[in-house]
Amino acid sequence: GMSSYHGFFPSLFRTCVLAMIGESKEPALPQTLSTALFSFLYHLASYESGGEALVSCGIMETLLRIVQWRSLDNSQLTFVTRAVRLVDLITNIDITTFTNFSGLVCLISRLEHEVNNCRTDLGEEAVMMSPSNPAFLEEDTTPAEPKEGDSSSSSDPI
Repeated sequence: GMSSYHGFFPSLFRTCVLAMIGESKEPALPQTLSTALFSFLYHLASYESGGEALVSCGIMETLLRIVQWRSLDNSQLTFVTRAVRLVDLITNIDITTFTNFSGLVCLISRLEHEVNNCRTDLGEEAVMMSPSNPAFLEEDTTPAEPKEGDSSSSSDPI
């Protein structure tokens, strides 16, 4: 069944993930099937009994492997996002497994990776927007100069 480690669905999901991340000799499943599997897991996890079944079948380790996976193909990022959502649902039921597999370190590492990718994509813009840039932290407190012809800034008292 669903709550068994070697049940049909958990085994299919693990096979899908291992093929997706390149740790299997099996070819990757079609993206539509992989997406359907993730969607089904998400809906299953949103019910108490379904979430408990996912905890029982030990799916957390597989989900964290997806989060750790560094694909060069941005179209695969959707699976990482779905895995994070599933991890969130499952940790509400059982945080022990999440902790045992260093889940927090895994999520922080992934976030750092994505932020660095964004900075690389943005180039110099990212440096200007970075809180480590002293100019970013300085507030401009000088009053704005009125523009010529601006009727809202009259020097005559009302």
